[in-house]
Amino acid sequence: MSPRTSWSRARAARLAALGVALMVVGACAMRGAGSQGASDSTARAATTGSAPYLARLTPDTIALGKAAVPTLVLTGRGFVAGPSGLLAVGVNAVRIGRATFDGLPADSSGTILRFAMPLTYTDTSAKGRPSSFAPGQYPVSVVTPRGTSNTLTLTMIP
Repeated sequence: MSPRTSWSRARAARLAALGVALMVVGACAMRGAGSQGASDSTARAATTGSAPYLARLTPDTIALGKAAVPTLVLTGRGFVAGPSGLLAVGVNAVRIGRATFDGLPADSSGTILRFAMPLTYTDTSAKGRPSSFAPGQYPVSVVTPRGTSNTLTLTMIP
């Protein structure tokens, strides 16, 4: 075999490997574009329609001073459904007084939002200083890309 023939075969092998690599990159880019398109359509769907509606808050009274972190269940409609699981992140936010809890997923039907509510929070009106809830009544609302819900009252007792 001449040196030119072996060089040609080596070049052909490199070109074939490059072609395979380009096909893999192209497939990944297309899959990424498909995923992005899905994300874009999900985002568009999340921003169309009416603002969320909050029908019920359970529990509506929380005893402060207990070591347990209360789990709030907000029931209504128009929440943005999100992934499920322990570390799931959604696009809903819950406002309780001056506290905002972001990145909360709703169930697949967009009617139930459940989260463990910490009794301390970052107070955005106090330049991000940590703050704790005190006894009193607090307005609760849900914020989605579609808008802000009506408010219900959460009572916190000592």
